[in-house]
Amino acid sequence: MTLLIKNVKVLGGVKDFGDHSDVFVVGDKISAIGTFPQKDADLVLDGQGGYLAPGFIDVGSTADHYLDIFEDPSAEHLLAQGITTIVGGQCGFSLAPLLYGRLDMIRKWTDVDKLNIDWHTMKEFFASLKKRKMGINFATFTGHLTVRQELVGDADRDLTQNELAVFKKVIDGSLSHGSVGVSFGLEYSHGKGTPFKEIKMLADCVAKANGVCAVHLRKRDKEIAEAFEEAKALAETTKVKVLVSHFSPMIGAESEYEKVLSELYDIPAETELYLTARPFEENIVPIYFMLPGWAQKGSLEEMLASVKDEWLSSRVMKDIPQLDPEKVRVLKAVKNESLEGKSIKELMEIFGLSTFAETLRKVMITTGLRATVTLGELDPKLLIATWKNPRTMVGTFAPKAMSSNSTLMHFLGRIEKEELLSLEDAVWKVSGFPAKVFGFKGRGRVGEGYFADLTVFKNGEVKFTILGGNLAYRPGEKAGLFGEPKLHTKNGF
Repeated sequence: MTLLIKNVKVLGGVKDFGDHSDVFVVGDKISAIGTFPQKDADLVLDGQGGYLAPGFIDVGSTADHYLDIFEDPSAEHLLAQGITTIVGGQCGFSLAPLLYGRLDMIRKWTDVDKLNIDWHTMKEFFASLKKRKMGINFATFTGHLTVRQELVGDADRDLTQNELAVFKKVIDGSLSHGSVGVSFGLEYSHGKGTPFKEIKMLADCVAKANGVCAVHLRKRDKEIAEAFEEAKALAETTKVKVLVSHFSPMIGAESEYEKVLSELYDIPAETELYLTARPFEENIVPIYFMLPGWAQKGSLEEMLASVKDEWLSSRVMKDIPQLDPEKVRVLKAVKNESLEGKSIKELMEIFGLSTFAETLRKVMITTGLRATVTLGELDPKLLIATWKNPRTMVGTFAPKAMSSNSTLMHFLGRIEKEELLSLEDAVWKVSGFPAKVFGFKGRGRVGEGYFADLTVFKNGEVKFTILGGNLAYRPGEKAGLFGEPKLHTKNGF
């Protein structure tokens, strides 16, 4: 198979190819870049003077948490924004390894009963995905909480020496079969009490495998600096590569977030500590994050009992933060789809309730705490400062139904329109930079010998996306598995 893409401006190239180039692809690799007026190919695509960039790498995919990779394996909504590779297993939760074959840990996001699980280990998980023929390259972290909950259930305690030994063995096995590292969800109810020594032990395993640790910080808001120091200490003491997940500067704690962003400029280059962020002025959190801290303990059922309890519920509602009901919106609600997309303000009218707290409680009870909400609470200036920081990458961190459909094109569009960064630098943050950190060889750049995972966009719209040298997406055409997606298994992609 040969492919010729004509008349494009290359971004993310290994060198400057000028304003007008043609890109010739043979098989799954880029063969030549230049001007080829006489060259022919099996498929010729006109770039119409648009930008050609490396296929984007989504460092914050939740397509596994919401089971999108099974329900919509073609991943057209991702290809439509130029994404060719996703990294799942975020925030401490992955679909493998499963010691007992259960997915209870992700039921806060989706209906796990819809899926027939035919794997336990990471190796078996990748084999299952291969049979299902995904439409996009896929890599995953091993979720710390996925394994920890399998070991101790809902117990909030330190692990025994035997449990730590089992944990280390499981992580080493997953890394050997293609996991890109370990993710930690230290703000989640089951992760809050995890001691640093446990995190460090697992990070040492990741460092030996030259992998990456992704850390959903233990605290947000005015305690962000303290939480960031823990991630920094992890990078410094283990020499592991650390990503601070979905860094979200909140209104009301501006000085604390400014301190963190400033500190990043002073960290030595050899300390591999990075941020990932979304390009929207909203947080996405499980609805139980809205509960007061004292009520965020144990399983969903235990937390729900506090919300329902006649005596405790009054205390819960008193301690719930009072937010603008128009800026809190239900993003996903498992088995309660009619709530999705509605703000708390709208639900107050629907339920006939008069306060934010009692309406939020009603949603919590209705959904059994199996819901995700967006909070419009981020500082726009600091969010831009986050994007500009040279240690920041950008990802979706959202389910298919909402903003993840346009996240990266929204980011590039704002960068270009508002001239916040050069477009070259912005593309680096969603392609070459993550490829370098994760060690995705042959991806993330445009050059001869690199894999032909490419996207062409113009005026904020993707014209077509190439995966493995094949046309994978073009507007108006039925999505199909035209490319040859790869899974990041034992030998990489």
